[in-house]
Amino acid sequence: MLARQMRLEGKVAVITGGAAGIGFAYARRFLAEGARVVVADIADPAPAVNVKGVWNCARAVAPVMRAAGGGRIVNVASAIVAKGTALLLHYVTSKGAVVAMTRALARELGPHRITVNAVAPGLILSDAVQANPDLTGFQLSAVMQARSLKRDAFPDDVEGTVVFLASDDSAFMSGQTLVVDGGSVFSTL
Repeated sequence: MLARQMRLEGKVAVITGGAAGIGFAYARRFLAEGARVVVADIADPAPAVNVKGVWNCARAVAPVMRAAGGGRIVNVASAIVAKGTALLLHYVTSKGAVVAMTRALARELGPHRITVNAVAPGLILSDAVQANPDLTGFQLSAVMQARSLKRDAFPDDVEGTVVFLASDDSAFMSGQTLVVDGGSVFSTL
């Protein structure tokens, strides 16, 4: 039997929001793919964290990546940006900013061989979502009805896409947002 190739062997990954939920799933998968993983998290994230946090992280890692001769930045947006869901204006707006920032950073950092892409998951049943059904419960039936793949989505449904964007397999791809939502959104962000 052939040994499984580890796509991130020898790479260093900084996973923000990696202490729990979908971030923890990413960290676990990156370890399995051979990466050395640094988990960064905060105890009580503020609501604008989606924008300021992405900016601060990119600003922190870009000089290191430039000095190393390149790297990959994978931001986490949301498929909700393409839907404009009511009652979640702050969240939709902040994740839309992540998409725009991804595109701008790709242009800025591309000359330094740094790719910047984003993944935009749909509603994922992470531990945090399952623990707070009052926050997302109103969306579940509408989300399921809109999906081409009629099943719940879990963190491992998105992990492969994040690994792809962090690996050399996506070396000539930058400024893109990949929607991973079971076929609910059929447009690019």
